[in-house]
Amino acid sequence: MLPTPGTLPEGPGWGFEFKWDGMRTLIATADGRARMIARGGGDYASAFPDLADIADQLPEGVIDAEIIALDASARPSFSRVAKRFSNRHPPPDLVRSVPVNLMIFDLLRLGDAEVVGQPYWRRREVLDALELVGERWLVPPWHDDGAGTLAAALDAGLEGVVAKRLDSRYVAGRSRDWVKVKAVDTGDVVVGGWRTAIRSLLVGTPNAAGTLTYRGRVGSGLTDAELGRFRAELAPSDACPFDPPPPGDHARDAIWTAPVAVVEVAFSHLTRSGLMRHPRYVRARPDKTAADIDPAAMDPGASDSGPIDPRAIDPGASDSSTIAPAAIDRSSTDAIASDPDAIGSGLIEPDGDETGES
Repeated sequence: MLPTPGTLPEGPGWGFEFKWDGMRTLIATADGRARMIARGGGDYASAFPDLADIADQLPEGVIDAEIIALDASARPSFSRVAKRFSNRHPPPDLVRSVPVNLMIFDLLRLGDAEVVGQPYWRRREVLDALELVGERWLVPPWHDDGAGTLAAALDAGLEGVVAKRLDSRYVAGRSRDWVKVKAVDTGDVVVGGWRTAIRSLLVGTPNAAGTLTYRGRVGSGLTDAELGRFRAELAPSDACPFDPPPPGDHARDAIWTAPVAVVEVAFSHLTRSGLMRHPRYVRARPDKTAADIDPAAMDPGASDSGPIDPRAIDPGASDSSTIAPAAIDRSSTDAIASDPDAIGSGLIEPDGDETGES
């Protein structure tokens, strides 16, 4: 089941979870082993031997989860977890240097009881009652305060939130009963060049050396008319205003300009190297000059509040009571595929990349 992009739902009847920047997986456990099914249907268990012991806590069942890897600031990093899932048989030094964690957020089957037909709130009650807590995995809480959860996600440097209807059943493919809302930040940056071929601005922030620190290329939200206006107003230059210069694939066919124009951009967060992730052009800022930009405004460590403990980020956790797993209705509901090979392709519909983000 995949969320649909949208805006934060309002009103009662919704639960809110943090969105993790990792690899979505269904984990099926049986006979002492765990199978980790990616969105394309492939089994990635061999890539994550450090998660194999989940089968000891969940002897037989199917859970939905996100595999994440933390960066040096204890923030989820998709590029780091990619190092693990791109290697089906990782050497021990890779497992040690890029440890992973499992964020478990849904339950599809427990023993021979299929629970996909139960509402979300019921599935979460049973999942919470299982107390799946280990060195490398946990079940983060869900919350009933959407605005507070989104604000907490932004403060913690997380991707955003996923809103889920409390009465929603687990179904295959994308559903409007799950809505993903990205936490975004905004900032002012200086235009240092552009690329006409892919309609994007190359932007940065002033540094102490009097040049620009490169922050990324911005194409989303930028129209042909707006790019044309920048080309008409800004004089091309032979000198690159960025130090160090942008990566080769970003600078290819670039036209440089003097760092005078300021624009506002929205982005999800800064990478460890200081580049904006998912940047989007918002508007030109003719009321500002490069001298108005605070050089420290996009320091990747400026808002570092320490390692994330998802159990401690609590804007208003739901206080619903839990029930014993044995109390679940064990009759067949909307059955998931009985063939384990069909689990991934049946309920996490492929959407681009085989492992892709939710």
